[in-house]
Amino acid sequence: MFFEARGRVPGDFLSFVEEVVSDFYNAVETAPEILEVYVFESTWLKRRFLEDEARELGVLVVGDYPVSHDAWRGWPRIHLDYEKLKNLQPRTVRALLAHECAHAILHGSLSSYLIRVEGWTEEELGEGFIEGLYLASTVVKDLEVSAFLKERGLYDVLADYYSYVREELAGTDCEGLHGLLDFAKLATPCALIDCDPPPCILARGCCAKRCEDIVEVLREVSRLKTGLSERVTFLLRRIKELVGEERVCL
Repeated sequence: MFFEARGRVPGDFLSFVEEVVSDFYNAVETAPEILEVYVFESTWLKRRFLEDEARELGVLVVGDYPVSHDAWRGWPRIHLDYEKLKNLQPRTVRALLAHECAHAILHGSLSSYLIRVEGWTEEELGEGFIEGLYLASTVVKDLEVSAFLKERGLYDVLADYYSYVREELAGTDCEGLHGLLDFAKLATPCALIDCDPPPCILARGCCAKRCEDIVEVLREVSRLKTGLSERVTFLLRRIKELVGEERVCL
């Protein structure tokens, strides 16, 4: 495993990151053959690095998270944003990093980006169809991570991860395909564990009206035994059905 700091990152934080990564892979008794971990002093440094990589490699969508994973070069890489992480509780940072460590096991190759959505056109996905595909694939992959963590008894990681992302639930509007997928991504752990508090208590506006349906769709996807492309296609179809329902969100 390769660890590198970009900018000025405290040594104790770097040691903490290495410890979390090592402890996680020891706990799950498996690890990627290759893993690169980058810790960036600032959000600006992280964004510049990822945007430069995206331009070089032709990546069309770049997420902006405190901890993220990619396999753009064919092997797993984890990126930590120290500026966003430094004021979080250690257990929260641990959960966010463990989540991405699981992605590195499950989605650490270029094959995780080879998604074929059958029966859909750009027009059907609407404006921003690339972002829609990105969001849908992220939801499915996050469900796989949640299932992986649950199967290995890491309920504390799932609970701590949800404790962090749930803060965004009330601010998600669930308007249109992208809004519903944004909410679904935040609620993925709740398809597999009893979240406390449940997402439907935290949801507001349109999301409150559609929350139970969204969580049920997530459960349906989590039960599928098909490949990634088929599950992404299924998720898009079911979420598109919710968009088309006669429900007015005021």
